[in-house]
Amino acid sequence: MNTVFITIGAPGSGKSTFSKSMAPVCVVSSDALRTELFGTLKKQDPDSHNIIFKEMNVRLLKGLQNGDVVYDATNLNRKRRANFKREVLKKNGAHVKALIFTEPLKVLLARNSKRPEEQRVPEDKIKQMYINLNIPKLGLDCDTYAVMSKHSFFKKPMKYENLLRLNTVQELYELMADEYKDEIKNIFGPHDTPYHLEDIDEHINMCISNANDDVSHIVALFHDLGKSITKEGGRYFGHQNVSAMYAMLAFQEICGMKNAGLILETIYQHMQAHQGISNKVIKRYNITDDELEAISTFNVIDDESRITDGEQV
Repeated sequence: MNTVFITIGAPGSGKSTFSKSMAPVCVVSSDALRTELFGTLKKQDPDSHNIIFKEMNVRLLKGLQNGDVVYDATNLNRKRRANFKREVLKKNGAHVKALIFTEPLKVLLARNSKRPEEQRVPEDKIKQMYINLNIPKLGLDCDTYAVMSKHSFFKKPMKYENLLRLNTVQELYELMADEYKDEIKNIFGPHDTPYHLEDIDEHINMCISNANDDVSHIVALFHDLGKSITKEGGRYFGHQNVSAMYAMLAFQEICGMKNAGLILETIYQHMQAHQGISNKVIKRYNITDDELEAISTFNVIDDESRITDGEQV
């Protein structure tokens, strides 16, 4: 069985550098194809996207006839990746391995600034793509996955048992590598929203305190870390994506990590839970009974761990 390596990551995260290192494996690259067809990377309109990805899929299937293929694009959206796996590859039977390329946002911006002018991506777009990255899920959009990063989340690897001993987000913060401490430091401040009169870190600590099982405890530690870089006027659109990405990176560095998939999906879905996990959502994301129970359990904790009108809910 041949393998499709599907890259996932914002610009500057190392996707294309990795793809080049895979030679002589066939590489189907959106950037290379954009330059081939339009002579520039700045051609970014919907029509050109459709042309490029239609041609990428043609070349992918042709490449799979001869061996493995690297499908090199940002591939940020989980739903689109799931459709890709289901529709494009259903007749081929290839193994899909997702490669998640993630580095601290400042690293991505620094790398981008060193690119030739015609290859640079606007910084606000890189940040938005960083926020919009949806973590993969086994069986949905990939068969296996690997996290590709040159920067560690923690200063040094830690044991699962020690993770469970953390009772505040401050304790977790002190264990982080400096690059991620800098990125996450803004959780130590106000929510600036009437729905949360408590500070962000205070809310996280309330969730940790109210968690009665190991899964909820770890979800509580990570679920709102992404608020640090997504805050805009008291709104935190996409923070669950960033929080899940942090957790996925961190879990690679935890010895004896348990229930990683269950915890990651709970973090990823914790905002959707406030709107309700409908049958449509369950089907779209292949949510299992165990995941639904964990998501529902944490939703109660998350909702109760806040202060409105000067009183805890």
